[in-house]
Amino acid sequence: MGLLSLFEEEKPRGLLEVVSPPPYEFWNNWQKYYNTIQPITQEMRDKVRDIPVPLDAQDAIDKAVSIFGGDNGYPEWRLQKDLENIGKVESDYVHKVAFNNQPERSYWQVNPETARDSLVNAAVLFGKDFNKEFSKYGGYKGLLKKSISELQQLLLDDDELAAAFAAVKVVQTFED
Repeated sequence: MGLLSLFEEEKPRGLLEVVSPPPYEFWNNWQKYYNTIQPITQEMRDKVRDIPVPLDAQDAIDKAVSIFGGDNGYPEWRLQKDLENIGKVESDYVHKVAFNNQPERSYWQVNPETARDSLVNAAVLFGKDFNKEFSKYGGYKGLLKKSISELQQLLLDDDELAAAFAAVKVVQTFED
């Protein structure tokens, strides 16, 4: 076999084949790791397809992806989609306080206990970029000192912080 035949047998790969992401499955991860009690309904599936992401939420998602995208090997494109979908399913991008005044806050319905758990058990994820972005709270160390009620209020008031904690939950638990 000559050198020419080696090149003739190799088929060029198309652009779509190179850059297309693998199949995406949100629902199993969401139900297993994020909202473990709510069944998946057709109405929820329709929300993911039909509800637009408002600009304030999109900006917060973009910031969270810039901080945590790629952490624990979790792809940026996937984190982006997961955060967009979580907001659609959890709050319709309308309400930031959980029904019946449950403790969850923000478009992503982050539980302040979960935020605290992430601060305690996933410290490695809260690096330089997180500390810079949330320096107004003292970064990781400052947030670690906050009470649950203080974290709850911050999750309600600061979309970027809430999206960051939602992102941490995703990169900690969701399966790629």
